[in-house]
Amino acid sequence: MRNLFISDLHLDIQYPSGIETFLRFLKEQAANADALYILGDLFEVWIGDEDLEINYKSIEKGISDLRNNNTACYFMHGNRDFLVGKKFSDLTGCKILPEENIIYINGEKILLTHGDLLCSDDKKYLEFRSKVRSKKWIDDFLNKTIDERSVIANELRKKSYIAMKEKSERIMDANPDTVKKIMAKHNVNIMIHGHTHRPNIHKYKINNQEKTRIVLGAWHDDDPKYLVWDDNDYRLISL
Repeated sequence: MRNLFISDLHLDIQYPSGIETFLRFLKEQAANADALYILGDLFEVWIGDEDLEINYKSIEKGISDLRNNNTACYFMHGNRDFLVGKKFSDLTGCKILPEENIIYINGEKILLTHGDLLCSDDKKYLEFRSKVRSKKWIDDFLNKTIDERSVIANELRKKSYIAMKEKSERIMDANPDTVKKIMAKHNVNIMIHGHTHRPNIHKYKINNQEKTRIVLGAWHDDDPKYLVWDDNDYRLISL
């Protein structure tokens, strides 16, 4: 079995080179895998599934083509694209996963998550997250026209950019105690996540058990990476 994991591509119609890189990855790497896991923030912003056919038709086709190669595709919501919904899933064939999801590879129990909930020191973000993930906020937002949604989304992106500049690196990284708590809750020794844009493979011991936290990288960095996990081992690979 060959499994690929990616996150934080932040694809944006205004930057076609990133979309071209992703489509090339689908054809050259993902098409030869058994499964592709997208752990959130595939898109820089998502204002509703209508946008898939308005601005991202090539991505719809690229992902749906994986079905012809018998590559299973899984998607997890990120903080940028939590509005990806059923229509996206139906059109692409990509199954939407819950925000904390267990899989098994070679007998290993593995926890997948986007990673934003690990950043528990960022209280302001968590408050904002709770607000925009509420059913009322989502229903109100999706009931607006797509142009109105676009204006709101752009304003939220501006506010997010300003807020990030004011936060310390520590606040925007995973909290070690929260990592331990979530791994203990699911009784796993391995976790894979994105969000923090700090690609690495962390090894440590908790209660004399070796734990591994694999952090995926952002694709807009100078050295975009993806995780390969096959019958032999797992490793972060540069594009």
